[in-house]
Amino acid sequence: MTAKARLVAELDRALTLAREGRMEAARAALDKVAVDPEVGALGLPTMLGLPRKLHSARLRLARIGGDAAEVAGLRATAVPAESVLADLFAPDADLRAALVAATAALVPRLMHQIWIGGPPPVACAAWSALCVRHGWTYRLWDEAALRAAGVTDDPLWRAMVAAGDLPGAVDVARYRLLLAEGGVYLDCDWYPARPDLPPEAAIPATGLSALAEPSPRIAAGGSLLLSNALIAAPPGHPALARLVRALPEVARRLPGAPAWWATGPLPFTLAARQGPVAVLDAGLIAGNLPRGASLAGAQAAQGGEGWLIAWKGW
Repeated sequence: MTAKARLVAELDRALTLAREGRMEAARAALDKVAVDPEVGALGLPTMLGLPRKLHSARLRLARIGGDAAEVAGLRATAVPAESVLADLFAPDADLRAALVAATAALVPRLMHQIWIGGPPPVACAAWSALCVRHGWTYRLWDEAALRAAGVTDDPLWRAMVAAGDLPGAVDVARYRLLLAEGGVYLDCDWYPARPDLPPEAAIPATGLSALAEPSPRIAAGGSLLLSNALIAAPPGHPALARLVRALPEVARRLPGAPAWWATGPLPFTLAARQGPVAVLDAGLIAGNLPRGASLAGAQAAQGGEGWLIAWKGW
């Protein structure tokens, strides 16, 4: 058994103890893991100095125990130390000026979605119909289309696919497509809550826009973590250009990290928050459906004041 497998089994045992109501024994088990000579096998350290999987186990333990303050603190600090990536996204006055200027640049009436590894979910057809209805162009990017656009030539894309990290590969693709063409990128696990409303009724027509993650994380000198599940941008946006340049080094410095650290919301936030970014209001999300809910269920959730329904129909 590898050190990682042995220690993960110890974490699982500690959480089983917690679920049985034996919280003191569970804490003692995690403390024992923390001083194990091979604890580094549990991943890169978070900003608290805890290996990532140990940090995650402590967060799960706090949830089981109902300690809201500890949950909030552990969730907010479940990021690498800021010093790890700080030089890649250091403040730059010239870049800031370019980012300010980009707030006036138009976002093309173009919607992108990406699906690789099989047939696309039915939500894509709903977004395509919405775009046709409102005079937008819709593009669903599969492996062949990404290959034709040159995205699959990116070494980081190839590395992510080779590692089986398809979410990381899709992260790389979305930034490259938005940098080249601009428009609105949407993950495929959204469904339109209001097909009667065009994208410009929900998303600013200029500059960089994104949703915020629901929980705070300490990043870029603040607690706002931006989601990359919905991004609007004009072509050539300086934040996306910087992000695309930085990603290979981010991935090199964070080997084995989850996609949200290495390619997703964390590096996107570090790049976007160098200048102005419109944070879309949380009220755009009309509801969250259980995973695997039916198409009929998604359609029944339409209406109201939101524009998006979170739905993984697969």
